[in-house]
Amino acid sequence: MVQLGELKDYYAEFQRAGVGVYAVSVDPPDHNARLKSRLGAGYEFLSDEKGELLDALDIRQPRRSMTGGDTAIPTQYLLDRQGVVRWVHRAETWRVRPHPREALDAIRALPGPGAAANAEATPTTCAEPSAAADAADRGGM
Repeated sequence: MVQLGELKDYYAEFQRAGVGVYAVSVDPPDHNARLKSRLGAGYEFLSDEKGELLDALDIRQPRRSMTGGDTAIPTQYLLDRQGVVRWVHRAETWRVRPHPREALDAIRALPGPGAAANAEATPTTCAEPSAAADAADRGGM
């Protein structure tokens, strides 16, 4: 997944801003662990196998993946330490992935001194579980 690779490339900038980064996927934890290792990603991967977060955030796209399964609308959230959403980027389709630079720009635009240090960036990166894991195993992500 291009977005995850780009996120890895910008991870140091998120760290310098004092922002935690989490990728959320519908893939099982073991698949996420393999993908994290393969990418050499420093950020955390969280698993939402049942799609509960997708439904809570209203970002599920039924039967929209290349294999006919459910997928998510690529979305990035910037939350402060109190859980208040400070910024959202929601793509129009699963084929469009927001660039990490957009989240970094939003962090810098937060009002007040130290505002960035009180934020968490959470891109939801959800693909059909088996397709994402299989592609990662083949080096396709």
